[in-house]
Amino acid sequence: MAMDPELLNELIRQIIEWSIILTIVSFVLTILLVVWPFWRIFSKAGFQGALSLLMLVPIVSLFVPIYLAFAEWPALKNPPKQG
Repeated sequence: MAMDPELLNELIRQIIEWSIILTIVSFVLTILLVVWPFWRIFSKAGFQGALSLLMLVPIVSLFVPIYLAFAEWPALKNPPKQG
C-alpha cells in the first residue's frame, strides 16, 4: 500500500520540526540544571565560572566534580574579611 507523497512529506517535515524543538528544549534544560549550578559553585570556590561549560563535554564532565572536590580553592586562600 503506497502512501501519498504529499502526506509523507508533511509527516517528515513535522518530525524534523519536533526534533529541532526537542533539541532546543533539552539544551536549555541542560544549561539550567547542570551548567548554571556548577557556574555558581565554581564562582563561590573562587574559580572562573566559565569552567562550568566543561560539564557539556561528555568525558570531561565526569572529572570536573572530582577536580572541584580536590583542588585548592582560591576563595579559601583569601577569605573575605568580616566586620
